[in-house]
Amino acid sequence: MSVFTLPTNELLTGTIATEMPPQPPAAAPPPAIPIGKKEADEAMDYASCISCGACVAACPNAAAMLFTGAKVAHLVKLPQGEVERGGRVRNMVAQMDAEGFGRCTNHGECSEACPKEIPFDAIVMLNREFMRASVLGKE
Repeated sequence: MSVFTLPTNELLTGTIATEMPPQPPAAAPPPAIPIGKKEADEAMDYASCISCGACVAACPNAAAMLFTGAKVAHLVKLPQGEVERGGRVRNMVAQMDAEGFGRCTNHGECSEACPKEIPFDAIVMLNREFMRASVLGKE
């Protein structure tokens, strides 16, 4: 005597596939936006900022420009940051001023103190983006 037997009239003949609920269609892949390796690497370098505040503590003016510049610069380098580009930089500089941080006088102590080695160029990019947003006036 066998442990498991099927009656001959209930043999499986492909009915399983027809009894399964229909599967939803596969999601379309996101649109590809080509980004050059150099731009992607620079964006990731700026994005590596861990917001520790070492740059502000090392600055004789207590400027948060390296920190703010790193946040602005990593999005400037990527197409995803284009949507709010002007408004973002204006809002971030306005908030930095409202919080009472000083302005950069190019000592460079901030980038020397940064544990993630954010380059001083982040401040240059912040200033450039702020001027661009001020002139163009776009959100």
